[in-house]
Amino acid sequence: MGWIPGLALLLGLSTVAPLVQAPTPVGAAETPSGLGNIDPACAGGHGLQIRAKRAGIIQDLQLVSQSPTRTLVGFLEVRDPYSPYEKVIEPFAIYAIGPHCRVERGFGFRGVVRPHLPNGRPSWDINGIDALHGGGFVVTADDRRSWWIGRFNPDGSVDRFFGSDGWVPLLPPGAQSQYQYPNVVSVVEEPSGELIAAGNDARPHADTLSFALAVTPGGRPDLSWGHDGYVRLFGSAAYVGQLVELPDGVVVAVGNIGGGGYFTTLVKVLGPSGQPIPRLAANLYHFVTPVGHGGTEDSVFVPTWGGGLASVEQVDLSERAIAAVTSSELGPDPDYGVVGAADLRLTGRHPSLSSAVQVGDGDLVVSSYGPGGDLDFQDLSSAGEPLLGFGHHGSVQLHLPGGQLSDAADLIGPVSGTRDDFVYAFSSGIVVHVIARVG
Repeated sequence: MGWIPGLALLLGLSTVAPLVQAPTPVGAAETPSGLGNIDPACAGGHGLQIRAKRAGIIQDLQLVSQSPTRTLVGFLEVRDPYSPYEKVIEPFAIYAIGPHCRVERGFGFRGVVRPHLPNGRPSWDINGIDALHGGGFVVTADDRRSWWIGRFNPDGSVDRFFGSDGWVPLLPPGAQSQYQYPNVVSVVEEPSGELIAAGNDARPHADTLSFALAVTPGGRPDLSWGHDGYVRLFGSAAYVGQLVELPDGVVVAVGNIGGGGYFTTLVKVLGPSGQPIPRLAANLYHFVTPVGHGGTEDSVFVPTWGGGLASVEQVDLSERAIAAVTSSELGPDPDYGVVGAADLRLTGRHPSLSSAVQVGDGDLVVSSYGPGGDLDFQDLSSAGEPLLGFGHHGSVQLHLPGGQLSDAADLIGPVSGTRDDFVYAFSSGIVVHVIARVG
């Protein structure tokens, strides 16, 4: 990967003073190539901070690449994230940040969108954002009766032509009509403009069901998709956590089943009409089994430049992770690692896998974090080998004083019109830190 002098985009609010000491790069002075460094052209190379409006604890932190020059950061504020009865003190807010570390003032109201559900429903049920192909985005929510999807234009205004006043409520026909706890977790957009949403319906006695369903570009359930408009994804007690969009309208649903830190990864491949694709699913089954025999603590799946999938799965209760890449047919890529898989050791004390993104010529940047407030980034080449020129001997570390890490968002990239950079967001209590790095 090449180094870009003066990375085009670093997220944050330059007008907001940090409430805590900026994260300290470890080994940055030993990276003369610039690979892995924070962009020195913005905020002195330390990243910027977004302060919680009412000094609440940041929760549900989201990071979405809306366009090559604009990234969205969303979160809500709660009083006590460790209480089962946490109280939201500031509803979900979405910030749009453009080039040169500046708020896009034409987005929403002075650079911020605070979505509101229709009919007076509480806006603190909003908990996620997903990008659309045309520069717009969707906001997801749940209110213990339905999934909710709201569609927004690139400038942050509500798309009034979608659903009813920009929103559509959804409940899979197979879900319970009462005592359910519906939760929509992921939305992707098909080439046709149709939206595919996935989520769970946690019923009494932990009998969870997982579904995917389709919404027309106009915001109505598509009853011709799947089986009467929906697809049952996995068996009882299994959760869906992610949808990954692949070329030609193919969607991969990723879930898990298990408990106590020991999970088995589940996958399902759906075609444009919601029909399963057994051939691709069989290929993908062999792709995820290298970790399956040892138990998975966490997993991340991302699309690749070549139309396949890349995954990183952390082996149960260990520092070991397995990175794997597929071909466009979703079988193991023979040119990656050993038969499509490569071992990776997460660094730090008791590390937890966070996210991954493909950059450059197929490199895979992987992030993890530890309970002491340490963040770590590693870069694997397109062949699955550690890039020792990235950071300090292949690793870039950040340390938050006092171990104040409270939430982390996905890596995203590219964000400056090239393939060589990535962005990461994390929070330390009442401050969101957003950093951009040269891949």
